[in-house]
Amino acid sequence: MKKYLFLAVMILLTVFCGCSNAVKMLDGNEEVQDFPDYIIEYAETVLEGKPDQEIGTGIYLNRISEDGSIQKSGTTLFPVYENEKLCALIVSGEDEELIEDENMADKLADVSEQCMFMLDTYGQMIICVDGKNTVILSDNAYELDEFEKESIVKLQKKSIKVTALGKKRIKLDTVSGNTVKGPDGVVYSADRIVIRFTEGDLENKKEMFEEFCQGTYKSGIKSQNICVFKVQPASYSKLAELVSAAEELDYVDSCWLDKVKQQHESSSNANREADK
Repeated sequence: MKKYLFLAVMILLTVFCGCSNAVKMLDGNEEVQDFPDYIIEYAETVLEGKPDQEIGTGIYLNRISEDGSIQKSGTTLFPVYENEKLCALIVSGEDEELIEDENMADKLADVSEQCMFMLDTYGQMIICVDGKNTVILSDNAYELDEFEKESIVKLQKKSIKVTALGKKRIKLDTVSGNTVKGPDGVVYSADRIVIRFTEGDLENKKEMFEEFCQGTYKSGIKSQNICVFKVQPASYSKLAELVSAAEELDYVDSCWLDKVKQQHESSSNANREADK
């Protein structure tokens, strides 16, 4: 009797251990319930000034983990549309990033919008998956390794749920009449300047600069100490004077006018200047 009891206990333990080691495979992306203010501000700062741009509801990206399972992540993804066509993605993790691609909608043509599943591989790229296809959105040159491929095949054997990406949309206020033209013919915002602060207490420096410029902080790239401030509309010469005065402050590393993006430019002015 004891022998049979012992065998029964061992079988239960084996089953239990097998279940606890099972690889977890989520089959859908959780919806972001609203439009966060910082996402709207970021989008309106870095996107082209066009009257027909909209941002859609976002999702929480899932992630291929080290054990091959697919789990939730804290990274969010918001789609941007122009004339009803997907033109960009805003990825928000530790910082915000804009992924622009004129052919993005075409790339997703092979992936059914009714079963789109988005994966983030630790910030390296965004992978879009349905029951048969896999499309890499963030980096055309990236190739999936065998480990990632195996995880995706396991996912595709499940019934992938429909995501809520872009389910609701709101118009972006990216168009403004407040522009000035510099002597080089470049068009700039008449009421925005961009600051890169020195290292240190960023929040305190933002408050000090708001007082200095009599303006308000709008958005920024925290990892690069870059901030965009809205100021009183002024002429190009007055704005240039403000930039020169700002560069004299000991807590400012550099300052520049916010260039108005022209059609077909592929990156934000803030990011472009940050690379200098």
